[in-house]
Amino acid sequence: MSLATGSTFGGNVEDEDWRFAAKCKNTAAPDIFYSYDAVDIRKAKQECNACPVRSECLNFAFKTLQDFGVWGGLSARERRKVKRKQLQGRLL
Repeated sequence: MSLATGSTFGGNVEDEDWRFAAKCKNTAAPDIFYSYDAVDIRKAKQECNACPVRSECLNFAFKTLQDFGVWGGLSARERRKVKRKQLQGRLL
C-alpha cells in the first residue's frame, strides 16, 4: 500500500465531507491540535482516538503533506516516522 495513492489509511481525500463529522470541529480548545506542548498533544490525541473520521483525517494529512499539528491521532513527528518507514520499505 502507498501513501501516494491514499490506500494506506483509507478515506477519500478528494471528498472532504468527512470534516463535518470530525470531533475536533467542535472542540472547546482547537489550539491543542497545533501546540508544541506535550500535554496539549496528548489531549489532542485523546480527542482523535474517539473520532469517527480518524482514518480520513490521517489520510488527508499524508496526502496534503501537513507538517504541523495532530492529524488522525498522530503528531507531525509520528507522521514523519511513518513516512520514513514506508520509504525505507520501498528502497529494500
